[in-house]
Amino acid sequence: MKIFGLKDKKIIKTVNKIRTKYGFKNVGTGHDVSHGDEVFKNMLELREHSFFNKFEFDIIGLAVMAYAHDMYADEDRKNHHILAYKKILKRKPKFLKKLSDHVFKNVCLAIKQHRASTYAVGIENPYVNIMRLADKGKPNIDDIIIRAYLYAVENNKNASNSTCVRITLKHLLDKYSYDGYAFKNDIIYHELYTESIKKVCEYIDNMSVSDLSKIVKYLN
Repeated sequence: MKIFGLKDKKIIKTVNKIRTKYGFKNVGTGHDVSHGDEVFKNMLELREHSFFNKFEFDIIGLAVMAYAHDMYADEDRKNHHILAYKKILKRKPKFLKKLSDHVFKNVCLAIKQHRASTYAVGIENPYVNIMRLADKGKPNIDDIIIRAYLYAVENNKNASNSTCVRITLKHLLDKYSYDGYAFKNDIIYHELYTESIKKVCEYIDNMSVSDLSKIVKYLN
């Protein structure tokens, strides 16, 4: 697979190994390999931004973060960041052993601190910041709703569709409303996507169960 404009064949080969090892642990949910692809793509773009272009990022380290951070999300949502952190901390595959100690330490920290609901972002660690920003991506209301609904359906298999819709709406309000936790502490994210964040928050704050039901009926 060709990886987002990368030209170094050795790097591409290693990224594909990482993608294969960690990216397919969740299938058909908001945390599957397509999410890893999107996060990695976002990282490569963000590193050129003025917030990050003064730092030298290790591409392999970024790939590990992108594809490994959510590998336990469907197994244990509450603790998935800790489980992924502990898994990477073992430093088993060769591509992890080849990372410098400094990069490896930051990769582990970024995976551990990637959740928007768990840690406040700090500009002192570029790996943590780029992980969190890339994981969120540019706010897109369609993607946000689809991922939230698919996750609700996948993790409530015996529930009715109306119940899944209500679960989804609660999650959206908790996370993406004006008072939600998704955007609260990320100063850089606010500066990057001010207008997009406003649109998403306004849309979610005014959404009803009926509105959401109409949107997701085509996903069933």
